[in-house]
Amino acid sequence: MKSKSIGFLLLLIGIFISLIKSGLAPLQSFMDWPFLFFFGGLLLIFIGYAKNNSILTLWGGILATLGISVWGHRHVTAWPTHWSFLIGLLSIAFFIQFVVNRNKITATIGFLLLLVAFFAWPGIVGIPYIAPIAEVINQFWPALLIMIGLIFLVKK
Repeated sequence: MKSKSIGFLLLLIGIFISLIKSGLAPLQSFMDWPFLFFFGGLLLIFIGYAKNNSILTLWGGILATLGISVWGHRHVTAWPTHWSFLIGLLSIAFFIQFVVNRNKITATIGFLLLLVAFFAWPGIVGIPYIAPIAEVINQFWPALLIMIGLIFLVKK
C-alpha cells in the first residue's frame, strides 16, 4: 500500500511539473475550481483503489473527467472541444473501475464508450483505412448501442 501511495504521488507531481514546464498550463491555473474538482476526483480514485471500492473509483473518475474537461477548456488553448473527447475520458473512468472490481461488464462498458468516442471523433475521416468503416458505423451506431443495451438487459 505504501509503495502504491508513493507511486501515485510521484505520478501526479511529474504530470503537474511537465504541464508547467511545457508551458501548456500556468501555475495559477491550478488554483481554480475545475482543477479542484479534478483533484477531488483523483483523491476519490486513490481512496477507492486503496480500499478496493469500485463505486468510489467510478465516481472519482467521473468527477475527475468533468473537472479536467472544464479546466482544460479554460486554460489550455489546444484543448479538444468535441463531445467525443468527454466520452473518451469517461471510458477511462470505467477502465479504472475495472482495475478495482475486475468485472467484465465494467470493461465492456468502458470499451464501448471508447469505441463510440473514437468513431464519433471528427478527425477519424483523415485515417485512410478506417474512414470508410467509420462512415458506416456513424450511420448505424445508435442502433448498435440499442441492441447491445438490450442484450445487457436480458442477459442474466
